[in-house]
Amino acid sequence: MDDATARTKFNFTIPQLRELAAKLHLPMPCIITPERDTVPTLEALAMLCRRLKEPSTLFTVANEFGRSPAAYSRICKHSA
Repeated sequence: MDDATARTKFNFTIPQLRELAAKLHLPMPCIITPERDTVPTLEALAMLCRRLKEPSTLFTVANEFGRSPAAYSRICKHSA
């Protein structure tokens, strides 16, 4: 994804998301939820930023990332 698209979707460019993940001391390279959902750290942070950027249905944003609404919700909760 290019930086312009990332900025529109998440309010951050890809390099900014990487820097944010490092500053938040998120585990690298993946986040694993208690339910064993495994997702790359950068993707999990992007999911959380997308969820916080604008109101939308859980199904809509989960579908954008190719996840079930339940998995998307667990990943966002674990990343926050």
